[in-house]
Amino acid sequence: MAELTRRRATSPWREGWGRTIGIGVVAGIVASAIMGVFAMIAAATYQDIGFFTPLHHIATPLVGDDAMMASMEAAARGELFELDVGPALVGLGVHMMVGAVWGLLFFGLARAIGLRGAAVLVPAGIAFGLLVMLFMSWVTLPITAEVVGGGEAVEDIPSMVGWGTFTVEHVLFGFVLGTWAAARRSAMARHAADREEPRLAA
Repeated sequence: MAELTRRRATSPWREGWGRTIGIGVVAGIVASAIMGVFAMIAAATYQDIGFFTPLHHIATPLVGDDAMMASMEAAARGELFELDVGPALVGLGVHMMVGAVWGLLFFGLARAIGLRGAAVLVPAGIAFGLLVMLFMSWVTLPITAEVVGGGEAVEDIPSMVGWGTFTVEHVLFGFVLGTWAAARRSAMARHAADREEPRLAA
C-alpha cells in the first residue's frame, strides 16, 4: 500500500488541469519572447532589415505595412533601430498571444498523452515547434492575409524572413516548451517524493 501511494504521489502532472494550462500559457509567452528576440537579432545583423522590423511585420494585418516598410527603409540607410511604438506593441501583443495559445496546447497534449522525461519532452517540444511552423505557414498566415488583411506581406512571411531563420525561430520556441515541461515534471516528482518520504518511513 505504501509503495502504491508513493507511485501515485510521484506520477507526473499530479496537479490539476487548470495549473497545467496556466503554466502552458506562461511557458508559451516566454518561449515566444525568446523566439522574438532571436528574430530581431537576426533582422538587425545578417538580414540587415532593422531590429524592430519583425514586430512591425507581425502587426501588418492590423495596422498596415507602413511601419514595416519605414523600418526596412531606415535599415537600408544604416538606421537599424527605427521604431514605431504603436505598431511594435501591436505586433508584440499578437506574437505573445499566439505563443500563449500554442504553449497551452503543448502542455495540455503532453499531459494528456503522458509524455515524461527530458529525453522525450525536449524532442517532442522541438517537433511541436516545427509543426507549429508548418501550420502557421500553410494555414494560419494565408487565412489571416485573406480575412484580416496584409496580403503577401503576411502570407509570405516564411519566405520574406527566410525559411532557415523561420525554422530556427520555431525550433527555439519548441525547445523552450519542451525544456520547461521536462523541468516542471521533474520538480513535481521530487516534491511529491519528498512529501511522501515521512509516510513511508512511518
